[in-house]
Amino acid sequence: MSSIQSAVYDWIKATGTLRVDPDDEKLKAQKNPIYQAKIYKTLNNRCMELRKTCNHPLLNYPYFNDLSKDFLVRSCGKLWILDRILIKLQRTGHRVLLFSTMTKLLDILEEYLQWRRLVYRRIDGTTSLEDRESAIVDFNDPDTDCFIFLLSIRAAGRGLNLQTADTVVIYDPDPNPKNEEQAVARAHRIGQTREVKVIYMEAVVEKISSHQKEDELRSGGSIDV
Repeated sequence: MSSIQSAVYDWIKATGTLRVDPDDEKLKAQKNPIYQAKIYKTLNNRCMELRKTCNHPLLNYPYFNDLSKDFLVRSCGKLWILDRILIKLQRTGHRVLLFSTMTKLLDILEEYLQWRRLVYRRIDGTTSLEDRESAIVDFNDPDTDCFIFLLSIRAAGRGLNLQTADTVVIYDPDPNPKNEEQAVARAHRIGQTREVKVIYMEAVVEKISSHQKEDELRSGGSIDV
């Protein structure tokens, strides 16, 4: 994690609160004279906010999004590593499918890809059927210059054929491993001629990872959470 992420992570873990957008609080106070402006808000789901912090601090503090695109990368250890990986993959002629459970994270990754001038397509739960089909055809076209496909894990169910990709990145692993298996299967389709590599980027550092838990359960063991 970056220093910013570490500070936010430790703060959430210790206090269970986040600093609110001061401009929003000013507007609320102006509209309602009896409104008491807050500095911090109490979190209902601390674990989810910690996952957001690991994925990108702008998920916790979206009002910082007017800062430089270089900050977008350097403020997040995960994205900094992904940046290095994607540059190398793009230069060596690979094609990538990138999955996340969070659509707001896909928005941040879109900003990053536009900044890097990497050609991409995107499918999530809000994508229309027409746009979905068009994006798939564009990505699979032999003459395409599209390098990476952004997908939300839930929207990438059965029926998607993206066999022209040879690298799968699970940026934000799904709590249900079956959803991840379906996502990875998008590249393992009839017509695939290359070895498919899968890169998992864990969301929260735990005593035992979600994949280890699944392996333990499959072998009939019990898990201490």
